[in-house]
Amino acid sequence: MSYRCQTLFFVALCAAVCTFVFTIQAQSQTPKTLAEIPLISGAEWVEESGVRIERSGPEECSKYTARKPIEDVVKFYAQRWQAREAPNTRGSHGELEMQAPEFDAALERLRPGQSTPVFFTVGFWLRELYENNVKEGLPKRPPYHPNQWIDLAEFHWAQADAKGNVKMGTLEIEDVSTGTLLQGPAGHLTFLTPCVIAYGTTTEEMEEEASAEKEEPWPSEEPAPEVAEKPSLKSPSEKDLGVSLYAGARYDAQMSTGMSQEKEKYYVYLTNDPVAKVVAFYESKTGKKALTQAGGSYLIVLRGRAPWPELGIMIQPVSATSLPQYIGTANSVITIRKEL
Repeated sequence: MSYRCQTLFFVALCAAVCTFVFTIQAQSQTPKTLAEIPLISGAEWVEESGVRIERSGPEECSKYTARKPIEDVVKFYAQRWQAREAPNTRGSHGELEMQAPEFDAALERLRPGQSTPVFFTVGFWLRELYENNVKEGLPKRPPYHPNQWIDLAEFHWAQADAKGNVKMGTLEIEDVSTGTLLQGPAGHLTFLTPCVIAYGTTTEEMEEEASAEKEEPWPSEEPAPEVAEKPSLKSPSEKDLGVSLYAGARYDAQMSTGMSQEKEKYYVYLTNDPVAKVVAFYESKTGKKALTQAGGSYLIVLRGRAPWPELGIMIQPVSATSLPQYIGTANSVITIRKEL
């Protein structure tokens, strides 16, 4: 894609100015010590590990509980620190692996007396792992995104003191209310684990120390069985789908395949048109009124009932807090859900 020189200069200038302003702003808000990490109201101390010396240097952690939905806790810290949300991948044990090139770049540019912006990432409950009480209890609390409830979130930042010594800060937030969701609001329980870890004075030292503490893989007497790759889910015809396809929408086969299960299919389409235009199109085609959802999204139920219709259309905006992985490639995401 080509741009005019003037446009490139303007974009570069804006990016530089925005980066400078955000860094200065973040310095006043980013916690330098464990004691500076704010606690959401009602948080109760559970245990304190104190300072333990590891190969990565001193690590200081605490643990708290809060009788609040994890979605409220995440939003509190995101707003308090003006944090930037980043996408992630899930590890083999369900851990989050944040994908934030901006954070990595800020860490490399870190100089004495500076701090990075705060970045965070969230993971959601997978429906195939729901217990009955979770399936019934989750809809009783507002979702973070339409039909998506958080099970784990992480915040990350870094500080460099006047001598260049780097401290990495993390805040892990975990939903542990799965067994008590049916109790209503009193059943919400969230774990908060803030940590501050002191590393070396250079990026290279930090990488060496982080590499040194990596765990060895668990021994296994037998080789792990090969897992067959899930076949790519092809875009169906309008006749097979039972829903009109939006003109010019681009099919995301990878996301559709990843979300779908044997008897539950999700067909994801991208468009550059605004949400309002897409909603108007489907309301006209289906004769159904769209239901307003959180975050500026809409759900059209064609068969079954919300929030999990047998056949339904979800229209979501693309923004820094909603489907950020599509920023620059689409303005709206259309997800058609169909049970087989």
